[in-house]
Amino acid sequence: MGSILWSEKSWFISGLILFSALSRKAFGYPEIHFVLAKGLSLISRRFPEIVFDAPWRSRKGELIPIACIINDAHKYPIELVNIKAQIFSDGLELEHSLLTRTFDEAISSAYLYHKPKKSMAPWRIQINDSYWYMMDYIQLPEDFVGPVAIHPQIEFILRGKRRMASTDNLPGLPHAPLRTYISEDPLPTYDGWYYGDAHWHSDKTKDQVEFAAPVEIAAPFGKAIGLHWFAVTDHSYDLDAPVDDYFAIDPDLTKWNNLRAEIKLANSQFDDFVVLQGEEVSCGNSKGQNVHLLVYGVPEFIPGRGDSGKTGFDFKFAPDLSIEEILELVRKYNGVAYAAHPNADNSFLGRLILNRGTWLDSDCLMEGCYGLQFWNGCSGQRFKDGYKRWLRLLLDGQKRYIIAGSDAHGDFNRTRKMKFPWVKLVESMDSSFGKPRTCLYCGSTLNERNILEAMQCGRAVLTDGPLAIFNIKNEQGQVANIGETISGKKFELTLQIKSIEEFGRISKAVLYRGDLSQKVENIELEIDLRNTEDGYAHLSKHSIKSNSDCYIRLEAKSRKDKYEYRCITNPVWIEG
Repeated sequence: MGSILWSEKSWFISGLILFSALSRKAFGYPEIHFVLAKGLSLISRRFPEIVFDAPWRSRKGELIPIACIINDAHKYPIELVNIKAQIFSDGLELEHSLLTRTFDEAISSAYLYHKPKKSMAPWRIQINDSYWYMMDYIQLPEDFVGPVAIHPQIEFILRGKRRMASTDNLPGLPHAPLRTYISEDPLPTYDGWYYGDAHWHSDKTKDQVEFAAPVEIAAPFGKAIGLHWFAVTDHSYDLDAPVDDYFAIDPDLTKWNNLRAEIKLANSQFDDFVVLQGEEVSCGNSKGQNVHLLVYGVPEFIPGRGDSGKTGFDFKFAPDLSIEEILELVRKYNGVAYAAHPNADNSFLGRLILNRGTWLDSDCLMEGCYGLQFWNGCSGQRFKDGYKRWLRLLLDGQKRYIIAGSDAHGDFNRTRKMKFPWVKLVESMDSSFGKPRTCLYCGSTLNERNILEAMQCGRAVLTDGPLAIFNIKNEQGQVANIGETISGKKFELTLQIKSIEEFGRISKAVLYRGDLSQKVENIELEIDLRNTEDGYAHLSKHSIKSNSDCYIRLEAKSRKDKYEYRCITNPVWIEG
């Protein structure tokens, strides 16, 4: 039976592919216009999708970036009248900003590739692009600290009628204000440690399910949050698609080349911030099933369309390349690779239609795969399963590291996504850009090479709140830091933990020892910090002896109101 190709416009197949694609949680601003047939959608509307976004946290006295993104205006053109934002705290208005003060101010460096067209009226902008965005800043009182509610509002003309939208115009969502916490403190850190998001998707992810945000917005948003770097890891099957045709393949790789140019430009604008070029590649596991691999530091595009639905409908959806083949390319460029969400919960349709699978332990142990990115957004069952897998690999004597990333597609303040195709949209605050994050030790200099080396060497700590680090000194005075190995019999451990008021007081710290001969992990030390005088900083020393090979790792938790935050370090290995 011959395969049915997309060029034949099989709408039935489109539906199956869409359901299969949503077998994992689909992050990103929802695309509401893709339908199988007219009338077969409860969420499709005859207007462009309009989304406002702002960072979920910022520092006292700093400008708060805010963005407006408009999708599919080429189908439903609008005339922008104005954009404004009101900011409230405890019901009191702090600020009322007109974000498009004049047209000349609106046309700022925020427009790289999507410059709007001026209308006859000097204060209005004609928007008829497939993707349009603008960014501006909000200034709060210099001394303000605490949560704020940002009420952005857009006024526009559509088909001759004046209309308004607040926060977004996505059907079924509450259009609630954006919530941003203005912190007294920077994210808790120590000298040489730098925060980043290792898994984030840009506006090059634009398909029948979702769209996202450009790199140029993400960089200032990341700085506002307190990040020092982030990696752009768009799907391989999005990067080789034409700008406005998801199901086709662009031999010129326009998206890929534009993304590289945007990353280069963003890095030229900041001395203290790094945007890392990456890719989330669809590839074949040991069973020939499609899984995803995070690749960093490889300057060439890696094809991966196996689970994209672009290859036709023949119940095969074979991967373009195997994990092993891609890792060979990564080694060629001295790059880095980590298994993306290795315990992904694929649905029956995802397995049947798109040939999706999960990472096998043998895949994780291939040369060039440095570890696992199982903390992928919020801490659900996939996190627990990935955490258990990592411990199992460690106890088997395998040095595999871990990193964390949000897997956000835009999503700086909250996650807005499609729950059921053509039926229901939902939103949550669980996973946003920088939630969770990876803190890397890069020493005195933050640059791309030092970030890659830190990921290669496991000098990484994962957190959504406090930061915990430690080192181990042997009887000869040699010191090993996180990700390193040390030999000896007697050791002194130095533990350091920090939190800030935003994440609450440190509640406890647990030091784990993994016995590699017995293949069991035990608690070496548990410290209750709930009633300490200074609940936001901890420094202690602890002595241990070891006559056999083992590893030591540290976890810490803090609590604020009903929320508990967690930090997990990579190990230090001891050769007894």
